[in-house]
Amino acid sequence: MVVFSNQRLGAAAELLVSPEVASDMLRSTAEAARPLAESRWEYELVLWLEDRSRTLGTGLDVNELAWTPDHFERQRRFLTDAIDRAALGSLHARALSLWSRLIEDHPASTSWSGGAGAGRLKPQQPEFSPLNRPPERQLEARAQAHGC
Repeated sequence: MVVFSNQRLGAAAELLVSPEVASDMLRSTAEAARPLAESRWEYELVLWLEDRSRTLGTGLDVNELAWTPDHFERQRRFLTDAIDRAALGSLHARALSLWSRLIEDHPASTSWSGGAGAGRLKPQQPEFSPLNRPPERQLEARAQAHGC
């Protein structure tokens, strides 16, 4: 099983689906987003969703997306609109709707650290920034920057 979660909201904010359903949700969201992508972040989101649809692991947390502070609301709206479009006529419409709600409820003020699985979806922040790392790796990044 694959868990779609929003750890910032707690354990009650989880959606459990089969790997097949999760893969289809991510792939159909990427397909719905692709024609509307304009910014670098949006194009990279499409690639990231496609990649994650093939390499699921056991879960996906909303905070894994590399949200940027200046564009968070626009980024969130782009993704939730893509999910809503993917849900139209989908066998997984209910699961897509619940995933969209996890994203809609994500608090903007907690989104700047990026997530452990954010991978290449970091178009707006330089690679060397400690903000590009999960909180547990920020100290490690600072130590490396100072030659420790």
